[in-house]
Amino acid sequence: WNVLSKATLIKKGQVVDAAICDGVNSLMVLQQSYSAMGFWSLERGSNILDGGAHFYDTYECSDGKWVALGAIEPQFYQELVDKLDIDAETRAKIYSGNLERLIKLS
Repeated sequence: WNVLSKATLIKKGQVVDAAICDGVNSLMVLQQSYSAMGFWSLERGSNILDGGAHFYDTYECSDGKWVALGAIEPQFYQELVDKLDIDAETRAKIYSGNLERLIKLS
């Protein structure tokens, strides 16, 4: 049971010792690693997880609604480019395999 379920059903609370700093530290490992390798920029929208990669972003659809795209893993990225019918030459221009060379689709 989670804490809210217990409190709602049993009408008895409990102490939960959770520090947001502990959780944030574990979430920052990827960013700090990329930064140490020179793959992370402080410029907003230029990194793999903040809109700098065409395969991890939000896009407006023709109906005015939005879709979130997150094809990070190779098998999902392959599915994305296959569905978009992107040829090999264009694929090479879009994603060279190096994080610092990611470019957005226009």
